[in-house]
Amino acid sequence: MSLIQNSGDLLNVIIAISVLLLTFFICWVLFYVAMSLYNVFKITKEAREGLKKAHEVLDFLKKRLKSTLSYVYLLEEIGQKMIELIGNYKENKKTSDSDKEKKGKSNSKKEKKK
Repeated sequence: MSLIQNSGDLLNVIIAISVLLLTFFICWVLFYVAMSLYNVFKITKEAREGLKKAHEVLDFLKKRLKSTLSYVYLLEEIGQKMIELIGNYKENKKTSDSDKEKKGKSNSKKEKKK
């Protein structure tokens, strides 16, 4: 008793082998698709963690910059006041120097008349 007695039996064996090979390749493709999806999941998870860390760093920098900017604003105001004071001092000094020169000239004219 042989397995292959006519051409129909040979056809059935070839179909069975083909189905087995097709099943093997489908399983192989599904395995690689599953592994690829798992890698995409891992990459997405790492990217989310990275974005979360970047967001935390940006929030930290934002808080620091807010506190620093308040100090910068205070220093700017102090600088402007100092510049105004120095400008006023120079103007007062020029005014007092010119007054002294006028007094000096008027005194020298009085001395010359005598």
